[in-house]
Amino acid sequence: MALQGSAECNGAVFLLHSGPIQDAEVELDGWTVRVTSGVKAVVAYGSAGPRTFSETYDAALTAANNALDYMSARGLCDVQIRDAYDDCLVWWPDDKGIVIRANVILTQTMHSSAKAVAFDADGNVIPPVLPKATKHDAFRFIRMSRTSEYLFDAYRNMFLAFEAVLSDIYPQPKGMREGEWFKAALRKADGLAPVASLAPSGVASPVEWVYDNIYADARSGLMHAKQGRPYHLPQDDRGRRQLQSSLNSLWLYISQLLDTHLGVRHMAGGLMQGGFKGLAEAFLSGMSIAVSADTTPVTPQDDLFAPAGNPVVTLVAGSVSVPEPFLATVLASCDATDIADPRTIGRIGSIDKATGNPLILSALPGPLELGDSVKRLEVMLGFRGLNATGPRTHFSA
Repeated sequence: MALQGSAECNGAVFLLHSGPIQDAEVELDGWTVRVTSGVKAVVAYGSAGPRTFSETYDAALTAANNALDYMSARGLCDVQIRDAYDDCLVWWPDDKGIVIRANVILTQTMHSSAKAVAFDADGNVIPPVLPKATKHDAFRFIRMSRTSEYLFDAYRNMFLAFEAVLSDIYPQPKGMREGEWFKAALRKADGLAPVASLAPSGVASPVEWVYDNIYADARSGLMHAKQGRPYHLPQDDRGRRQLQSSLNSLWLYISQLLDTHLGVRHMAGGLMQGGFKGLAEAFLSGMSIAVSADTTPVTPQDDLFAPAGNPVVTLVAGSVSVPEPFLATVLASCDATDIADPRTIGRIGSIDKATGNPLILSALPGPLELGDSVKRLEVMLGFRGLNATGPRTHFSA
């Protein structure tokens, strides 16, 4: 799959959940977007414009999604981009030529637990009194929300769980309008769990704020798509962080209602931000970021970064950065001339400095052939931690 046209340009490769059934190519808004049958990746490139990673990433992701929308509408293929930031290849021009960067971010779910044992005065173990299991439709919506890889689906299901619990607390009277019932139910629920926890501090009326921002903006924006009115577009980064923050607040509030109204307490525990930062810094500092021409298929049993014996090039790494909670990254680079001819890359990832064993390997399909226009190679290696029982903080799409 060609990564450039006849001239040097900006572009990106993003992973897909599945490979398309046929080859397809679309030119739209100055970008060429291409997919190849069976390959779980989409290529997007356009004429030289942005001169940074962030600008190119944003423009290429928008172009890729717009073209894939058109391909789907035409019946050419139905595919979705996954883990756009975590596993991507992005290139852009600078004063010396083309810079190409691979993002390789590992996401790991973390879990912690503790067991308490009680004894009576004679030293005998007191059997624990376990809560009696119960059922409720809200639980189904919660499970669908917490297992979805799609932010919008997760939010819709969490709101439906919210609605199911609220209608238990205050059933909707016949003839009462939906919005009025929602506010009335919130006021009832406030006696079980303070609605103020859903709104920013200092808000005069938390109930009105929740109605305007969660019911009208988030919930309605996910259920309607009328032109001329605001709504949420899938895989559009605008408003994504705000929606994710709202989902987390909604889940924490619902978990309080489950406890006080239904007697179901959600078990919670995990690593704090400070603990994650120390763990991630030690983990990333103990590895070397490397590339190799080796195209041997990756297996969990690999004990060598290049099993076929190809040369391994170690990149010069900077310091560990924590750009957001529970995400730590390291940026490393090398001149393209450091990669022996033919300039082909089959593996991108990291090696344990102490043992030499491979630690992280990119999921990007290869091999990648670097042309003469490429002057510098960058690899952004990262580690993201997810608390298993806490609010969802990451979605693949």
